[in-house]
Amino acid sequence: MSAAKAVSAVVPVACANFNQYKDFDKIVKDALNDDFESKYSLKVNSEAPKGISVTTTTECSAGSSAFPTKIALKYERDGFALDKLELTGFQKGTVETSFSKIPNAPGLKLTFKGVDTTAGTLGAVYKHQYATVAADLDVVNFTNVNASVLGGAKGLLVGGSASFALGNNFEVKDFGGGVGYVPKPGIFLGVRSASKCTEVKGAFQYQIQPGLTASAMIDYFPKAATHGATAGVSYKCCDHVITKVRVNDVGGVSLSVKRSIDKFSCVGNVTVDLKHPEAYALGVTATLG
Repeated sequence: MSAAKAVSAVVPVACANFNQYKDFDKIVKDALNDDFESKYSLKVNSEAPKGISVTTTTECSAGSSAFPTKIALKYERDGFALDKLELTGFQKGTVETSFSKIPNAPGLKLTFKGVDTTAGTLGAVYKHQYATVAADLDVVNFTNVNASVLGGAKGLLVGGSASFALGNNFEVKDFGGGVGYVPKPGIFLGVRSASKCTEVKGAFQYQIQPGLTASAMIDYFPKAATHGATAGVSYKCCDHVITKVRVNDVGGVSLSVKRSIDKFSCVGNVTVDLKHPEAYALGVTATLG
């Protein structure tokens, strides 16, 4: 990803194209989490024949001689998309597919996600001008179904989700809702509940100026009267360099620097616990292609 794309990825877009409710505050989460992974990895993106995209990721960790490698494939043609075919060594396989060209059903997309033989979900996503509705069903054990909706108008976002247990003991496993406001690209303010409304999450993002963005998230647990907070700033120093600083309420401070040149980028980061400065973590991610 180029430096320009990396910055634009954390700036909210207009409300006309709604994401799914699960991505309600994704722009803020990405801004606070991307480029802060405490691991060493090398990613190589390449193109195979027939329009197949291949991504190979190799990771290593301090004190280990193992180099676990993941290979992911992507392919799309005539409405069918292999969104992910990922193999991790010989132990784990993940597949995600979707089909969007459904006769007489514009805006509807069918999806399937599977992990080995242990998990599989069949889903449907319907995008309308004013809302996106999504649902998925566990097709391995038929024990769970999820549904969500996110919509709005004139900068206002309203949505919610629910999870139901199927079978003899039908019950509502989880539910929550959220309200957000996007007056213009570059500003996002949202509040949502989770875990049967026992947790409240607040998310905020503001583009101070082109290339300079501030983000923050707050978690509040009313019953326990506890909270957590994380805030960060992303600054595009020049066309090829992006720096980020992140802090949290328990003394954690993180710094990352990303350098991009043509089809190569490298991210280095360090995280320090101010209460225990000796307990620091480093990470480097290099991406080619």
